[in-house]
Amino acid sequence: MVGRRLESIETALQTFPDRQGWRKVVGLYLLFAVPALAIGLATGLIVFEPLHGDAWVLLTLPFALLLKPAFVEEFVFRAAVVPHPAEASPPRKTWVLAIASLAVFVAMHPLNALILNPNRTVFFAPVFLTIVLALGALCTAAYRMTGSLWPPVLMHWTTVVAWVYLFGGAGQLGIVARVNHS
Repeated sequence: MVGRRLESIETALQTFPDRQGWRKVVGLYLLFAVPALAIGLATGLIVFEPLHGDAWVLLTLPFALLLKPAFVEEFVFRAAVVPHPAEASPPRKTWVLAIASLAVFVAMHPLNALILNPNRTVFFAPVFLTIVLALGALCTAAYRMTGSLWPPVLMHWTTVVAWVYLFGGAGQLGIVARVNHS
């Protein structure tokens, strides 16, 4: 069992979608991103508030966000739990694991705030959690469609970077880019 999971994880890391797979993933992402942005703007969860500050912080932050949350969370909640499409997993088992993983993915956000950072009140907002649910479902679908971990990582990372850099996420997460006052 453990050997099979490790093989599936290795396959997910080594698989890259073909051109048609990427087109499908981009289409799915747009079906998520446009409504998520509209809902976020309409509810005030998302506001146009570009991140300014120290160039070093602005340049290194995307790499930090690529590692965590994007790669770590997609690795844990997709590749490590959801059966790889190449596995001979019964459909019912695949669905149960995918839904359970998605539920934990969503629940992890408010738990993270409760345990690690109570100031992240956005992690309790129903609109935020709905967008997290939609993103998690999208990432699961992309993983199952392509057999690759990289599309979900890229979609998760793109969403977080856009939110942090353009739409007020930095303030809601308590990320401060130091401002040079020279």
